[in-house]
Parts: sequence; C-alpha cells; structure tokens
Amino acid sequence: MLDVSSEVFESVRAQVESVLRWTAVPLGFEGHTRRMTVASGVLVRLLDNHFVITSSHVFDEFFEGKDEVFLPLTPEEAGIPLGTELVRFGGSKEDVALLRLTESHVRALEAMGSRFVRLSDSDCSSGQLQDAGYVVIGYPQDHLQVDAAGDWRVRSADFHCVRFEGSDDELASSYDPSLHALLRWNAPVGSNGETVPHPGGMSGAGVWRTFTKREVKEGRWSVDSARLVGIQSGYFPDPGALKIVRFQLVRELIARAYPETGRATQLVRT
Repeated sequence: MLDVSSEVFESVRAQVESVLRWTAVPLGFEGHTRRMTVASGVLVRLLDNHFVITSSHVFDEFFEGKDEVFLPLTPEEAGIPLGTELVRFGGSKEDVALLRLTESHVRALEAMGSRFVRLSDSDCSSGQLQDAGYVVIGYPQDHLQVDAAGDWRVRSADFHCVRFEGSDDELASSYDPSLHALLRWNAPVGSNGETVPHPGGMSGAGVWRTFTKREVKEGRWSVDSARLVGIQSGYFPDPGALKIVRFQLVRELIARAYPETGRATQLVRT
C-alpha cells in the first residue's frame, strides 16, 4: 500500500475529476424496451484519427444483433450514435475493440468538454507496473440510475487503486504478464471504508498511473504527469484483481488496423 497523505490524495482526486474523467465515455445500445449502458471506453486520438477504445468481449455479450452502439449522455440528451466502423481483436489475450469516430462525433464530444488522449499521454512500456497510484475511470453498473421512463442513466466513477502484489500463478490462462497487468480491486487507495462496487460495466475503462512515490516525495505531482497505461479487461474475484490490457498492446493493435497512425509521435493532450 502506498503511503499517501490525505492532502496529496485529495489533490490527485480533484485533478482526476476535473481533467482525466473527461477522457472516459459510457457505451450502450438500444434494447427492446429501453436504453442500456453496459460498458466503458476511453477517447484516444492518433494524428487525425479519433477512437473510442474499449473491450472486445462486451460486443459478444451485449451488442450481438444490435443496430446501433451509442454514447449515453444525460436524461435531457438522446445520446450519440456511433455508426458501424468497428474493429475488434477478440480472444482473451487481446480483447480490444476500436470504434473510429467521425468528425461530427468528435465535434459533439468536444462540445460537451470531452478530451482525447494523445500518445504522449500514454505509457507504452512493458514490464511490471510501477509501485504507484492508479485510477480506473469508467461507468460501473452499480452506479446506474433508472429514470421515470425506465431508461438507465449513467454516472461516471473513478477508483484509485494500487498494483496487485500477490502471486499470479493460479490465475486463468487468459492472463499473460507480457501483455497484461493487475491492479488490486478489493482495497482501492483512499476508500475510507466505502463499499467497493462490482466492476461490471467497467470493461474498457481507461486505467491511468496518477503518481509515483518519487513524485509525491518531491512534491511535484500534477495531472500533466498522469499516463494512460491500459484498459480494464477482466476481473478475478479471487484474489480480487483487475486485469489490465497494457496500452503498449492497444497501440500495436491500432497500428495494425490503421497503419497511417504509425507515425504518431510528438503528440500532446488537447
């Protein structure tokens, strides 16, 4: 467990809510009788290409046969339909889906204050996660609200975690330490005794490294040093760990699907 003062943690939480949360989006579909919100995604820009990055498995579970994927918004707004330009990398190892956005999608999202992550905001390194603070930003189904019309309305949440320190020897074959990482889910940092929700609905959520021990010790942490390290892909109830697809793999999959993004180098968050 990181030794983080309440002052530092509250500063981190405030900046996550004011900046990083705007990179997260919910994903839903039109059900038979109402709109449903079932997954999370993170907004990414590479050159002039804009994507929602999420987990591929949610399309197997929820979107099969559905005509329209949309971004649910508020009770006053109908949501943004995303069309059909979808690239999926299935299987338990990759489990990444790319929804390419049109210019009209981008304008609509930016008008709401959404932010797109650029390559320089990510960590494409391999190896074990640093002993640092992390945050998962998404839309857990435990936080859904039902309005008077019976529609499910979404509320984002950010959960501050630390890396999982236990053994991964007994984990399912879907976990590959060369592609994935683990975060401890049953005891998020700064939870103050609050109930930790089930991570259902968090599939595809962006996972950020928010601060390192050195940054805290030197008093130089800021939201500008936060880095996207991957997306949430799975959950191991025993031992209470989230599986993260590393952004290094996500980046490779984007380049495989859209080779023109391979020259994206000196990029900054807008």
